[in-house]
Amino acid sequence: VAGCSDGIHLKCNETQPVIRDCHFEGTMDDSIHIKISGDWITKVESPRRVQIRHMDIGWDATNLGTGKRAMIYDHDGRRELATVQIVRYAPINYREGWVTLDRDVPEMEAGDSFYLEAVGEALIENCRFETQLQRCILMHQPTVIRNCTMQDTKQGIVLGFGGQI
Repeated sequence: VAGCSDGIHLKCNETQPVIRDCHFEGTMDDSIHIKISGDWITKVESPRRVQIRHMDIGWDATNLGTGKRAMIYDHDGRRELATVQIVRYAPINYREGWVTLDRDVPEMEAGDSFYLEAVGEALIENCRFETQLQRCILMHQPTVIRNCTMQDTKQGIVLGFGGQI
């Protein structure tokens, strides 16, 4: 039972979790929330080089880094612009840095964001969700859900960024 918070909140995990045989009852927010926190694009120097600032709470650091793959997301248009590889990451501090991409993304502009591509798929199986005031499962990354039950919940499964279930 979690009042005004998520039961399981995985916000900076780059390797996806396995969650099995759990019973969630009466959480006030999400029972399970799987995401990798994003980073706002604050300045576009070129179609391949941008400055970022981490978008989550003030003490969290960015997860971006050289060699990682990320999706660039246009929040205004509610669409994915591109999936890219970061060829160079130069930190300014723990929350801000300069990102150089493996290719040009001419549509990219300040206000868009980066979301890292997760390693593998999350697995949620044999879980029970009862009396949830928000969502049973909110996910932004590839997730397999098997053999779960949901009863008396506001929302069952919500997939961020307009993806498909």
